[in-house]
Amino acid sequence: MATQTNTLTDTASSITHNPRETLIRRVLIGNIAFSSISAGLFLFATESVAEFIGIHEVMVFDLLNGVDFITLLGVGLAIFALYLLFTVTRNPINTGLVWSIVAGDIIWVGASWLLLATGLIPFSDAGNWAVLIIADIVLLFAIAEVIGIRRMNR
Repeated sequence: MATQTNTLTDTASSITHNPRETLIRRVLIGNIAFSSISAGLFLFATESVAEFIGIHEVMVFDLLNGVDFITLLGVGLAIFALYLLFTVTRNPINTGLVWSIVAGDIIWVGASWLLLATGLIPFSDAGNWAVLIIADIVLLFAIAEVIGIRRMNR
């Protein structure tokens, strides 16, 4: 069975993508947007975020104050967004890279649920909801990424 390709042409270059990669590319771009917005918020409104989720004056794991913890998360998310960008610009998309993104998303979700279940970080009620909502969004990305990989491989 022959594989169809879509060609996107602009004045600078011609790029050919397998149509089976359309879903995974869109999901990864959505993940880039979400991760970049979150990173920006965590890096440029660090104190406000820490105060909103109730850890402004809390030592996290007896290592970092709440503000530094949010800054560290922001840096990590910015690096993750760059990794997502690198992955989505591959032609063809490397499924191994996408599986590593799925693993990262699942680790994020698991860590979030673990923090909420154990109370290791004393989030406010708003903080608990924020962590839960973000974890749910990340879980949706992971599920969509797995579906995208399956579509690529059929």
